[in-house]
Formats: sequence, structure tokens, C-alpha cells
Amino acid sequence: MLKADENRRLTQVGPGTPMGQVFRHYWLPACLSSELEAGGGPRLVELLGERMVAFRSPSGEVGIVAEPCPHRGASLLLARNEECGLRCIYHGWKVDGAGKLVDAPTNRNPERIAQVVRHAAYPAVERGGVVWTHLGPPEQRGPFRAFKWAVQPASHVQLIKVAMDANWAQAMESLVDSAHVSYLHADLVRSGAGAETAEWTGTGQVRNTADGAPHLEIEDTAYGFRYGAIRRPLTGADTHRYVRTTVVVAPNFVCIASPEGRGHFEAYIPIDDHRSMFYSVHYTTHRPFDEQDRRGILEWYGGRPGLDVDENFRKVRNPDNGWLQDRERMRLGETYTGLFGILNQDHAAVESMGPIVDRAKEHLGPTDVAVIRFRRMMLRAARDVESGGVPIGADQDLPYESLDAAEGLVRLDAPWQEVISDGLAGAAAGPSATAYG
Repeated sequence: MLKADENRRLTQVGPGTPMGQVFRHYWLPACLSSELEAGGGPRLVELLGERMVAFRSPSGEVGIVAEPCPHRGASLLLARNEECGLRCIYHGWKVDGAGKLVDAPTNRNPERIAQVVRHAAYPAVERGGVVWTHLGPPEQRGPFRAFKWAVQPASHVQLIKVAMDANWAQAMESLVDSAHVSYLHADLVRSGAGAETAEWTGTGQVRNTADGAPHLEIEDTAYGFRYGAIRRPLTGADTHRYVRTTVVVAPNFVCIASPEGRGHFEAYIPIDDHRSMFYSVHYTTHRPFDEQDRRGILEWYGGRPGLDVDENFRKVRNPDNGWLQDRERMRLGETYTGLFGILNQDHAAVESMGPIVDRAKEHLGPTDVAVIRFRRMMLRAARDVESGGVPIGADQDLPYESLDAAEGLVRLDAPWQEVISDGLAGAAAGPSATAYG
């Protein structure tokens, strides 16, 4: 559990807050590249309690600037998208993607005022179909580092983006919680004997375990931490254990174990203290996705555009309609939760807690140790920044492109890390590993 003041420090992300200052050391997703049309209308971007607009110029360059016009504060969402910047429709002032005032036609000497006025602007990097930005000052802006999925061809990647009505931290805690898969996702992640690793069936996953109480072992790394969720397999339990790893990258990125040949990455990006934006990435490294693959992923996840998610990334299943939980099918034994789609199941559980859960009322157990480690990591990062330091991983050259999670059988006398690829070895914080549970 956390005390009230610790809970506030963990969840508040606006300008000037301790956690807000932590996030302003990292590159974060701002929007999908597909949201920005060359010469098209600007798009609202909300990050860390701030409102910005992203746009793609007629020649294709991406810019991100503060939403209010520097003249009188009219929204630049209404602006004309012209060469060299956005022109406010109120009085014609124009700013470019770097925040420079390039025209002020209501002034008799626009060149002079352009030398004085600077508009807030943020860097933009496009990788993996996502526009990334950094809200911190230039002196704390490290180089952009791409994750493994972001260097794959677009044909190998399936992106999902969905808004969530809950704070970023409790949403992240669902990602680092391995135990809930056996219950909340019981309809979509099933048990099946024989497989060494999870198998993708086209409509879900089958895993060689029915163990709903995993033992977790955690290891700190230079980028965050990783852990092995250790379960008893359905076959081979006398000689092996089933290990499923999760890689947690500060401040809010997670690599999730997937069937062989596939990868899975997720993140919850803070919009403000009460809302977050969910990004889920499924990818392959050996072949392109075909249309059947993409349909299967979107249906399994509950992220089908126009059916599960509207044009503003809002869920059709949401708190206002009880997430469309099907109690009749639950009564008939056809479903465990009455909720359909992995993300809908996760979001329903997290949103049902309220925008910010009261962590002082929790009763945590052995399977919650990764949640505890995540909270400690982020609260320590806030203390580091307050004392003039840098949060974990923000100032180091780390192999993000190698980070990945894995799962499989390991012998009873072997370390759980055997299932992880060698690419992670150089990112470990040190030889020491801590076991819990």
C-alpha cells in the first residue's frame, strides 16, 4: 500500500510535479503518424497535463507546438496549415514547427515582434508509425532511442491506440501484473498441454500451464527491471518450470512475452492525472503480417477501428455502458468475465477502480511484487530528479532495440533468465538478482 502523499507523487504528472518532471526526461509517443495528413488539419495532443497541436506541413515535415496562439490564445487547432507553419485564423499570426513567429500581420513592424516572441514548440521524431516528442528542456533531452518494433518494416507491425479513463500508474500496474492473465483473460489465453512456449491460434493464445499463482523473481536493470513469472507446466513439471518474462522500461514501457516469431510492446502515456493513452504494438521479425493476421489481432485485442474504437480513439465499451459486460453469457458458462477483447478486459478492471485508486486500502500479496517494484522505481526516480539528478535510464546509452520479453520451459535447476535472448545481457544493472514470493 501507499500513503496518500506517496500516491499523489506517483500519479500527478502536470508541470512542476515530481512525477511530471520525471516524465519530462524521456521521449514519449505523441500520436500516430497516420493521424497527420500533409497540409491537413492539426491534431490535438494532450501530454502530461499540457495541450499541444501536431501537424504535418504541406511538404511533409511534422511539428508540435503549444495549442494557444501566442497573440491572444485562440486555439491553433483551427489554424491554417501553410508552408512554414500554422497561421491563426483569428488575426493571422503564424508560427513554424520550431516555435518561431514568422508573421504577425496586425503589427506594422512584424519583423521586430518576431524577434521578441517565441512560441512553445517540441521536437518530433517519427519511428515505427508513431510521432515521438520530448517535453523537457533541451539540456535534459537525450538522444531518441527506438525500440525493437520501431525498426521493423511497417508491414511487420500492427499498432493499436485507445484512450483510457484512468491514471497512468494504475494502468501500468496492470501491465506488470502477470497473475491476472489466468483470470481476467481466461477466455482468450487458454491452457493447453505440450507446447514449450505459447502458441498463437489465430484467435488467441494457448499456454502450457494452468498455474494461476506464479512465483515472481525480479532483477533490476539499467533501464528499469525485468522479472520471470514462474509457473508449473502442464507437461514436464517433474523436470522443468514454465517461465514467462516481462521487461519494464522506465518510465512507462513494457515488453510482453509473445509466441515465437512475434513481439508485443505496450505503454500507457499520461494525458493528465485522470486519463491516459494506451499504445499496443504487435510485430513480427521474420515475415509481414497478412490481412488475416491483422484482423485476428484487432479482434482478439478488441481494437477494431469503427467497431471497438471510434475515430477519437474512444472505446465503444466504456464505463458509461458498463463495458457492455454480457451477464447472460456468464450465467451460461460461455465466458468468465462477460467482457470481450484483451484491452477491454484490462481497461474495464482498471477504470472500475476510479480515475486514481486509493492505494492505502489495498491488501497486496506475493504475486504483486512487480507492482511494488514498479512503484518503488518511479518514486525513487522522482526523488532523484528533485535532488538534481537524472531518473533511471534517461542519461544512458541503452540497447532499446534489443529489449524483448520471452517465455518457455527451463530446467528446474536452471536460472529463469535462460529464456531471454542475449541482447538483454548488456542492459543489466549488475550481477545481483532479487527473488520474491
